[in-house]
Parts: sequence; structure tokens; C-alpha cells
Amino acid sequence: MTPEGMRFCREGGFRAIAEKKKKEKKEKLYKVVIAVISTMAAMLAIIEFLL
Repeated sequence: MTPEGMRFCREGGFRAIAEKKKKEKKEKLYKVVIAVISTMAAMLAIIEFLL
């Protein structure tokens, strides 16, 4: 085995890569949800101001 292969196995291999991608996806989703909520809040504030 090459040193790169041994390091890859020690770090968890393909399972670790899949878990990392899943975690990144979840973090992106949280950011999108927060952005949508803040956009809606800003729109409501503008509507309240105009009325």
C-alpha cells in the first residue's frame, strides 16, 4: 500500500468522505433556510412600513 492509501484508510476511507459531504450539505441547507427567513422578514418589514 502506498502512504497515501494508508492515510486514506486511517482517516476513514470512503465512509468519512460520504459523512463529510452529508455534513456540508446540511450546513448549506441551514444557510439557505436562514436566508429565506431573513428575506421574508425584510419583505414584511417593508410592507408594514408602506402601510
